[in-house]
Amino acid sequence: RLNNIQEKTPPPPDPFVKFLRLACAGLGLIILILVAVSSINTQHFYLKDTGDGLEIWQGRFAPMGARRIIVLPGVKAPGEIRASYDEKEVFPLAFRYYMDRADALLNVGGTPDLARIRAYLNRAGDYAVTEAMSSAVKSRLNFIDTMLLIYRADVAAGRNTAAGFSRALAYLEDAESLAADPGQKTMVRQRLERYSRLKTEAAAAEKAAAKKNRQIKTAGNAVVKKQGTAH
Repeated sequence: RLNNIQEKTPPPPDPFVKFLRLACAGLGLIILILVAVSSINTQHFYLKDTGDGLEIWQGRFAPMGARRIIVLPGVKAPGEIRASYDEKEVFPLAFRYYMDRADALLNVGGTPDLARIRAYLNRAGDYAVTEAMSSAVKSRLNFIDTMLLIYRADVAAGRNTAAGFSRALAYLEDAESLAADPGQKTMVRQRLERYSRLKTEAAAAEKAAAKKNRQIKTAGNAVVKKQGTAH
């Protein structure tokens, strides 16, 4: 005997649940659009001539608005200011500004402020948009590092001890691996030769002085011992 099977009709969808699904989908789409528009806005840059220099502004991560990212005193606008620019158009302005600052400090008389020069070069590197720009920054940083190592070598050598000359030679070996400028290569090579010779002379002098001190000490002990025996 067959049982009659009645198919159950599914209940109609809840209108509120359907509304929530559509609302979530719509909200997600709006968020995606806002993120896309905000991302595009950050790729827009603006120039503002202050009379005393130039300001670079960048679009915020928002559908609208911008924020000032750098002030360049004394820099002129590259022609008539347009409504907007891209990164490759405005970053070279900041790059050249900081490179010029670093070069100006390198050319001053006396001992250059290496820390400030390095800071300017690092800032320039932040705005390098081509491989050539990055290479220029790296080359100058190597020049600064080589100068610093040579200075440290001279300070260590100024102690006029074998240990001091050994430390100086270690600094110069590091400088030799960095130096690309012909003038610096010559300075490093000359110092390596001179400090190697002075290290040998200092070691010999220290050895002779140590031997003499031992002899004096031995003679002194003999005198004391002889005096003690006499008493």
